[in-house]
Amino acid sequence: MSKHLDAATKSVRLILFLSLVSMVVGYGMRLYLARALSIQEFGLLYAILSFTSIFTIFRDFGFSTTVATFTSRFAARGRHDQVKKTVFSALVIQLGIGAFIAAGIMIFAEPLSASYFNTSSAVFPLRVMMLSFVISVILIIFQSVSQGYEKMAFYGSMETMRIILVFVFSVLLISLGVAGIALSYLLSSIILATAYILILLKAFPFMRARLRTDRAFLKTLLLFSTPIFVGGVGSIFLTYIDTVILTAFRS
Repeated sequence: MSKHLDAATKSVRLILFLSLVSMVVGYGMRLYLARALSIQEFGLLYAILSFTSIFTIFRDFGFSTTVATFTSRFAARGRHDQVKKTVFSALVIQLGIGAFIAAGIMIFAEPLSASYFNTSSAVFPLRVMMLSFVISVILIIFQSVSQGYEKMAFYGSMETMRIILVFVFSVLLISLGVAGIALSYLLSSIILATAYILILLKAFPFMRARLRTDRAFLKTLLLFSTPIFVGGVGSIFLTYIDTVILTAFRS
């Protein structure tokens, strides 16, 4: 009992530390961008970030919590085949939803930039951010699997590594303005997705299990994830709706 308590305490401390690092780096990046970008560029950047963030709840569809929960249950029973079925079912659904949303926004990026962002400068950054939006599915899945297997170092480090990489690339690409920051998000997503795929292949036992598809199992996942999705819609809108409205109705 004491060993489990010690392990839990260490995990909490680690996640708290990594969260604090992420907050400090994130705050530092915002300060840097506020100084390096013009007022118009800074406003456009966060308008694009808020706009794309609205769609994350639809891409996720409650599967972050679902994958973590089902992975924990099946891993405890040694059913790594079921873990693999859970992970790949969620991955296919989230990639499908993400690609559909991204394709729509990328196709209509020009009229959207003209009517909503009121500047053609938003077209390229918006399209780049939507590519990152799709690739980030892999990062979300990895984080949920890490939580389910109680590999808290992997779980807690993802956001920290992402914000550090975005900051580094932003400094390197700042001469490109908002487009450079958007490219920073894309490059960070590609690097982390590649790294975490390699980690999944080597450090997680479910990757060696046989994959079997099952419609009944997929229905079970959807029944679990849908209420989570519905509950999360309100939270996402309350978080980002102010920036979205200000962008739409600014003079």
